[in-house]
Amino acid sequence: DITRFERKGLFAFFDCYSALLGLKSKEKFFVRDTTNLRQIDEKLTKAMEAMQDDNLFVVFDSLSSLIDLCGNKAVNYLADWLKKAKKLNASFVVLFTEWPYDKDTLASVRKPFDCVVDLKAIERKIILRNYFSVSKANWIKEGKRHEIPFKIVSPGGVHVYIPKILVTGPFNAGKSSFIHSASVKAVSVDR
Repeated sequence: DITRFERKGLFAFFDCYSALLGLKSKEKFFVRDTTNLRQIDEKLTKAMEAMQDDNLFVVFDSLSSLIDLCGNKAVNYLADWLKKAKKLNASFVVLFTEWPYDKDTLASVRKPFDCVVDLKAIERKIILRNYFSVSKANWIKEGKRHEIPFKIVSPGGVHVYIPKILVTGPFNAGKSSFIHSASVKAVSVDR
């Protein structure tokens, strides 16, 4: 229930969908023309300034919808919004569905961000596994990309799946050798 946060002015929606559906918005921050990037820019900037505080956190959902409505010009505005958010000391998270856009569009979407987290899902037979990987992080050097399984639980949020592996075998079968060859960070814990 977010009502108490809304009453204190700590939470607000910036509504760009009601107008798209031909409905009147009930939100404090909204646009009347969802294809007018200048109007979205002006209203979003005013909304961020009005909500400004030390913990401003903006979640933009969905950049892919905005690109579909307004074309690739939306990506140029995105870079400006990120700069404005930085000036306001705000965290800016953007949700983006990676439809089959051309490579240049995908590269220009990723470029202005400090960090990019890719969420993926795989299905093997009937098991569906979600995983994420950090494909870009300005604060770390390029490294091997790891795919980390996770699940969303309620309550609790994101739970990372950390596998537990048991290696068994008789005395002198090669258990320790196997572990040391399978992992660069293996430590023996005999007894």
